[in-house]
Amino acid sequence: MNDLSQARGPSHRDDPLRPLAERLNALPGEKQRLFLQQLREKGIDARRLPIVPAPAGAAGALSYSQHRLWLLWQLEPTSSAYHIT
Repeated sequence: MNDLSQARGPSHRDDPLRPLAERLNALPGEKQRLFLQQLREKGIDARRLPIVPAPAGAAGALSYSQHRLWLLWQLEPTSSAYHIT
């Protein structure tokens, strides 16, 4: 183990809450909401759950800026407006 990994502390993969976070992440939206509600009722703070990767193929919501760029591209695919920085 190198110095950098030691400085970061234990691996996030060793977090005992990781399996719970992965189960939550795999649920569809409405079931996630119900699951989070049940956690709150049991006194479990969902903010303590580790951040886990989204399931393969899962589509995330676009930010307002991303949606705007996508819309510009849909209107004029050859335009350089898509390259706004």
